Amino acid sequence: MSQVYQSNNVINDPEINNYIKTLGSKLSIGGTEEKLSLKFFIINDPSINAFAMLGGINWCSYRTYFCSKYESELSSVLSHEIAHITQKHLLRLFDSQARNSFKSYLLLQLQFLLRDQIHKLPGSNYGCKCSSVQNTLDFTRENEKEAEGVWY
Repeated sequence: MSQVYQSNNVINDPEINNYIKTLGSKLSIGGTEEKLSLKFFIINDPSINAFAMLGGINWCSYRTYFCSKYESELSSVLSHEIAHITQKHLLRLFDSQARNSFKSYLLLQLQFLLRDQIHKLPGSNYGCKCSSVQNTLDFTRENEKEAEGVWY
């Protein structure tokens, strides 16, 4: 947090900060039975984006903030990020990566053992990287669906 503040990426407008904190607090009250300690910030980012981090930190870009025509639009963005926190998506991702790291190690060893033959196969050197990236993408897609409340 101190690095972010030092980088001057956080918008330091008292009215905007009070509004986003108040709105975020209202949205987080009914989301879960456990007491949440969430922090909401507007950052100096021209993209339409928002994200949640460990520690209950929610960031929203200034463009997302100012492009929201109605409070309900901004509320839906913040609610989505709050859902990522209440569903512990980052913690679950770290846990999944730790449990699945053996696959990458196994592929690395297999590549090492078959290095004389494997170099003849196009793209074979990227097997470990692709497997790891694909696992993360699959996991985050499911997180997005869960945060949106969309189930197929």
